[in-house]
Amino acid sequence: MKNGPLMALALLSLTSLTAQVLPPTSVPVNKTKTPLLTKQLDQLAQHDLQANFRLFLKYSAKADFIVKFGDHPIKVPAGEKVTTDFTFEHLPNSSALIHLSTSGDPTTKRIEVPGSLASDGNIAFKPRPGKDFPMDKAFTLMARFTTTTEKGTLVALAPANGKWERGGKTLFIQDGRLSYDVGWEGMVQGEGLVNDGKEHLAALVGDHEGNVTLYLDGKKVAGADDLTSKDKEGHTLKVGSTTKDFGGDFEDGSIEQVLFWKRSLSEKEISTAARKKIDELNTPDFHWKKPGDSTNNQLNLVETGTHPGYGTIVSLEKNKGITIHEAWMQPLETSDHREIVRAWDKNSLKRGQEIYNQLCITCHGSDKKEGSIPIALKFHEGKFKNGHDPFRMYQTITKGYGMMMPMPQFSTRQKYDVIHYIRQEYLKKHNPSQFSKIEDSYLDNLPRGISQLDEKESKKTPPPYKMMDFGNHLFWTYQIEPGPLDTNVNIAQKGLAIRLDPGLGGISKGNSWAIYDHDTMRLAAIYTGDQFVNWKGIAFDGSHGTHTSIVGERILTNPDRPGWAHPETGSWTPIRVKGKDGRLFGPLPKDWVTFKGIFLGKSGTAIQYLVGETVITETFLNTPDKGVFHRLIQVGAGKSKLKMRVGKATEKLPNKNYVIEDGSLCRIFEPSSQALLLH
Repeated sequence: MKNGPLMALALLSLTSLTAQVLPPTSVPVNKTKTPLLTKQLDQLAQHDLQANFRLFLKYSAKADFIVKFGDHPIKVPAGEKVTTDFTFEHLPNSSALIHLSTSGDPTTKRIEVPGSLASDGNIAFKPRPGKDFPMDKAFTLMARFTTTTEKGTLVALAPANGKWERGGKTLFIQDGRLSYDVGWEGMVQGEGLVNDGKEHLAALVGDHEGNVTLYLDGKKVAGADDLTSKDKEGHTLKVGSTTKDFGGDFEDGSIEQVLFWKRSLSEKEISTAARKKIDELNTPDFHWKKPGDSTNNQLNLVETGTHPGYGTIVSLEKNKGITIHEAWMQPLETSDHREIVRAWDKNSLKRGQEIYNQLCITCHGSDKKEGSIPIALKFHEGKFKNGHDPFRMYQTITKGYGMMMPMPQFSTRQKYDVIHYIRQEYLKKHNPSQFSKIEDSYLDNLPRGISQLDEKESKKTPPPYKMMDFGNHLFWTYQIEPGPLDTNVNIAQKGLAIRLDPGLGGISKGNSWAIYDHDTMRLAAIYTGDQFVNWKGIAFDGSHGTHTSIVGERILTNPDRPGWAHPETGSWTPIRVKGKDGRLFGPLPKDWVTFKGIFLGKSGTAIQYLVGETVITETFLNTPDKGVFHRLIQVGAGKSKLKMRVGKATEKLPNKNYVIEDGSLCRIFEPSSQALLLH
């Protein structure tokens, strides 16, 4: 009765939690679209800048007409109820990019908007043609800057878009130090940190032989011979960025000044510049200063959507012969949802199964076994509260819902992989009312992806518990023999696993092991194989209701019974706590056996315990000899007759010191005033 109020409160809390109506964290795919239709059927209703979006138009037109993205015109064809599907991308440090698909035309046009490349951050600088800045000859490049960041580009001669490539050159900060890299040729780095928040002048000088020297505040800090490559046609000079995969954007601090000479300045001239006397030098071929009000020199960076970008306004060229039937915008996502779902196959199903069984099954369970959280949705029979079509399930995984946390560790594809598995394994087979059909019209409405982004998936590495060096012994609970978890299951609840073979990497990297159970002080198993255990269990693979089981060839096993008979009565009947499931738990009484501990000896890990008052020390030789394991047992002096469980019963006894008792072969130790070593 004492627990009555607390139990009632707990039940009330659980009932309240399950009955609570939570606001959705997902929306139908149609809600991601912004309608653009107006009363004037030849115009669009976009008033605010938009970046990185999809534009869908369905129209009838008597003649070709122009769709404008900002000032850039794109001609679309005449026709009745024509559909055009645009995507507009304009990421920082990249040119604006438009893709166009038109009904009746199987091709997709890729249109790069000329003159649209722009840098972000506090740098109002429009990249310049690289041919005006030769860095494969004699040159001098200077940059005056202030920063506290550990990495970021000062000035680069690099591709306008795309990835870092051979021929690129960048003056940048890496690990807080001034650095210069020539793509695939090498890098030079100065000593001393520059990310101290103070103003610095970086100077890079190259000569006709390809030798380069780095200066910081007028002093030489590094140099390299023959660190050059031929400038690549099409590269541009950028301030504050290199490429999307190298150098990093300059985001913290300020680049105040950039200068370039088509000759090698002397050390004296570099020193003069460091003293802020650049006017005493001859005129540079290029001189840029950060504007006082940079906002007037930059495009507008729009923060809406999944990725910030430079915004634009879409408009239609006035034409009386146009009727717009449907028009809407939709934000672009990191990856293309339509293509991912369209590509579902047995491989994605397998990947989804791996993710589900590694993580989701812990809370949600399966159709055969409940999960650990009662209110978690049971996919095989429950009703979804946050949407059950693939896109809404994706949002649930991304944003979380109720007690479920967001899962940012998974990529878009990985999220859809596990959705595919849930749909096929649980909804389609067991819960068809929650299985939504996927038709072409549904796929066509799913968000598109930004083509210039490569969404990275975390590298598949072995779980930490497989890589960890636990040492050559590990206390854990081990299932010794396969079988159902009933009263006869053989589990070493307080098992001590010991690696028997030599080598590095600890117990998980071995090939032969012994397991003791110090609740009963029995040798539970000796086994060999190429895998230590199956790594099941909540602390390893996260599974519930499982026990870590030994695998491989079992050389010897003993049942879940005392390893020694009672030293006074000779009884094998265990005195232990019986659980509700009928299994025995806890150690034998201390007047029976007492575990004392483990220690490392010359021949390996040893264990020590008491049987009554007799001290027992056990160890194994480290190297099994042709499949024969050497168990060393030192029995101390004692007044009691002892009986030790050795292994399974045999028809023939080895000698008079052995008997068959409690279904096992047992060794008898007579009382002795001297210690006995049994090998």
